[in-house]
Amino acid sequence: MLRTFDLIVFGDEVPGILGLVSAAREYRRQTGQYPRTLVMTKSNANPGIGGHLVRGELSYLDRSSVSSDLRQHYQLDTFGDPPAIYKEFLDRSNVDWVALDPQAADTALRQMLGEVGAYIVSNVEIDRVLKTGNRLSGIQLTRGDTYLARQFLDATVNAELAQFAGVEKQKGFATFGLPEAELPVTLCFQTEGLSIAKLKHIEASYLQRLSDLNDALGQQWLQRASGGSDSLAKLLRNSLTDKAGRPLTLYSDRDFVDIRSRALSIVYHAHRNQPFSLKDSGFVLDNGNIAVLSGGRLSWNSLLFFVTGSEAEALARNTAKPNATMLAEFQQVRQWFQESLGAIDVKPAAELYIRHAGNVTGVVSPLSGAQMLKGGVEVGEALGTFGYHFDVRGGIDGLGRQASERGYKSVSVHTKPLFNIGIRHAQLREPPNLAVVSPASGFEGYAAAAGRIVEFNAGVAQGLGIAAALALIQGRQLSEISNTEVRRALARRGQLSKVYGIGQAEAATALSSFEKTLAPEKSIPPTEPIDIAGHWAEPYIKALFDRNIISGVGNNRFQPEEPLTRAAFAAVLARAFDRDSVRDSQVFLDVSPSFWGYNAIVQANRMGFMAGFPNGTFRPSQNVTRLQAYLALVSGLDLVGGVNPDVLSYYVDRNRIPSYAVHAIASASVAGLIADYPNRRLFRPMQDMTRAEVAVAIYQTLTLLSEVPRIESPYIVTVDRLVDSDFSDIDTHWARDFIRELARKGLVNGYNDGSFRPDAPLTRATFASFLAKAFDPPPERPPAEFRDVLPTFWASRAIQQVYRGGFLSGLSETTFAPQLNVQRLQVLLALVNGRDLGGADASELARFVDRAEIPTWAQPAVATAFDRRLVVNYPDLDRLRPTADATRAEVAVMLYQALRDEGLWDLTLLESPYIADRETLS
Repeated sequence: MLRTFDLIVFGDEVPGILGLVSAAREYRRQTGQYPRTLVMTKSNANPGIGGHLVRGELSYLDRSSVSSDLRQHYQLDTFGDPPAIYKEFLDRSNVDWVALDPQAADTALRQMLGEVGAYIVSNVEIDRVLKTGNRLSGIQLTRGDTYLARQFLDATVNAELAQFAGVEKQKGFATFGLPEAELPVTLCFQTEGLSIAKLKHIEASYLQRLSDLNDALGQQWLQRASGGSDSLAKLLRNSLTDKAGRPLTLYSDRDFVDIRSRALSIVYHAHRNQPFSLKDSGFVLDNGNIAVLSGGRLSWNSLLFFVTGSEAEALARNTAKPNATMLAEFQQVRQWFQESLGAIDVKPAAELYIRHAGNVTGVVSPLSGAQMLKGGVEVGEALGTFGYHFDVRGGIDGLGRQASERGYKSVSVHTKPLFNIGIRHAQLREPPNLAVVSPASGFEGYAAAAGRIVEFNAGVAQGLGIAAALALIQGRQLSEISNTEVRRALARRGQLSKVYGIGQAEAATALSSFEKTLAPEKSIPPTEPIDIAGHWAEPYIKALFDRNIISGVGNNRFQPEEPLTRAAFAAVLARAFDRDSVRDSQVFLDVSPSFWGYNAIVQANRMGFMAGFPNGTFRPSQNVTRLQAYLALVSGLDLVGGVNPDVLSYYVDRNRIPSYAVHAIASASVAGLIADYPNRRLFRPMQDMTRAEVAVAIYQTLTLLSEVPRIESPYIVTVDRLVDSDFSDIDTHWARDFIRELARKGLVNGYNDGSFRPDAPLTRATFASFLAKAFDPPPERPPAEFRDVLPTFWASRAIQQVYRGGFLSGLSETTFAPQLNVQRLQVLLALVNGRDLGGADASELARFVDRAEIPTWAQPAVATAFDRRLVVNYPDLDRLRPTADATRAEVAVMLYQALRDEGLWDLTLLESPYIADRETLS
């Protein structure tokens, strides 16, 4: 089975699901329809979706921590201003404070996914991933199913999809040089019949006996729980009281209980005759965080197990199932809770809570603990703020020893970061359409401690969801979307959280030194620009940068989207190519020998790449256009000749290529020199060439000369793409031949995943773009002022053109409704009225069984469409369905017929049993 989606989220941890919902809503906000989305999980989704919060029953939520003075200053709630999508999830799950009922969470997540039309597939096992160039294109399962998508989020605790995609993931705390050191895992459990009052009474009794040096049993408990270690006994004894010597009794409020002392832990470990030591015993019953649920249930996060980095990875790959040793220890806990504490029942969670399982490398911008203490991302980029201490519950095995060897007396970080949230630590450079949102994101050093908290990752996921939507809509890659773009989208939605991160310079400097000192030595890559990370042309820019063919503009920046002057372009050509002179250099009236680019211009001219203008000038300060740049490369390589210029029909703006340049541009296209971002079918000859586009064109030219290895990119025009513009989902479709022919002329387009989606509806905006490309109508009336079509909207120019040309009108003088689906009647009216074909005898429409559904005023125009063989009725030839949404296939065939009728684009005659005329309906 092969299925195609726009976005796939692999793993069902809560941040991933919220990221999908965020993506779907932003996509709908901008396009009027939801994208095709899918959640894939290795676990069985029937007991619940939501990863370790649901199946792992981690009911006690860790929330953002903000000081009271900041809350007052910024008018914040107790937990600050959480991400909007996370607040919604908590509200739907009926969370009062911190207690999350897994069943309520499952219901809330399913509702949210259902509202955006997302699919869920569970019990999956990856066999391999599919790639197109450096992009991830699909996931093939061991059971044979294949799922394709354009963008991907990995929401697994161990970045499993990313690993299958070839992303390097370091185990454990390898960023500290400790790949086998790992945070413990927890088997959460629920108790029934154990009230808070009863628990408090039992704890008070234990505290009294353990604190009484004359209580023989109490001291025996301490001795057994310390395993004979004086230092451990002292630690346990000190954990019973505060600095003033008062007993640390449990604290309860609203819907949670904090066990502040280790009294219960000591007694349990004494009962087990096992020291309170993760490494020595392999487990600890820690002083727990308890969520108070309905029906007298208490959910405990307290039973911790020691794991190595390799073991954490293995557990994550095994759907976080507890092993036999863990289940055996839980049975001991169950028995003790029932016999000693009086619980009626004790039930384990179905899965483990795996805090951490290592971190991926190769992200756009890694995030360290020091960067968190510096305040996180810049205020102008921030998506919100999160505060949480560097909690390494159970410790990082070996870190203390390693720090001591380097002169550090302590590994504790007492300063709590309050930092601004971004998405760049989760976006991967390669594959550029995959991001990891989980504790396995690109964290370094102590950042993994705060980075494992769901609330923080939910904020990142909300941003990544919006980034995925923007990438889908704009034909870009996920890694290319910046924090700033996401921030603007959140602001437009009214969902931008308050930003109040605090830079703590002294603490940040100290932690930065610590993290760098303990980090393993890394090979230092050559200096490269900092503003190309995630850019579609990044690999090309880096390759030329390493070869000193291109350079930055200062301050470690390249400015990839800025134009390049003709003089600067000549300088790049002079550095890139060492070719024999083919002519004497010209004398340019506006280039003196003292001009900085004089020698480069002379060299580029002698090699045959660049010439001047008829008036004897070179115009060195003028920006080089795309047409000029490609003509220069073709001329310098002497590529012209032997290529049929008909291949240029691939470009939707082929008619804007000057006649004198068609042979050269055809040669450049076949040679693979041309990159068109974001739309391969749009050549844009007169547009300024950007610095990134120049880099790609130069690299492709060097590839043609076999001087550099090939780099794959979806934006390079290739011979295969020029001659084969077919789509993956039309092979057996009734409208296949019409769609193919229009696509070859560049008049209709599909999606980046290679599909056309023939049976999907078409928006009014997309219909306008089809009409504009097909008819290029001249203006016949003044422009409209549609309030719902901003100048920056992708189809604004096409909408104005077809409006002014008489093909389409708005729903009102100020409303065009670009995201509404176009109806079949509207398509026919546009094709008749836009060409001023007039009206015909409406009695002809009696042939259709639903003629009465056609408004009287529209019947003459529809009759004309029938006369001209524009009416396409699938599957029932005698049924017009005027108010039904037109499918992309229907529009394609109607458009084809109209262009044939007009004699445009040299289209061949194609027949179909679904084209209505007098003969077929006689």
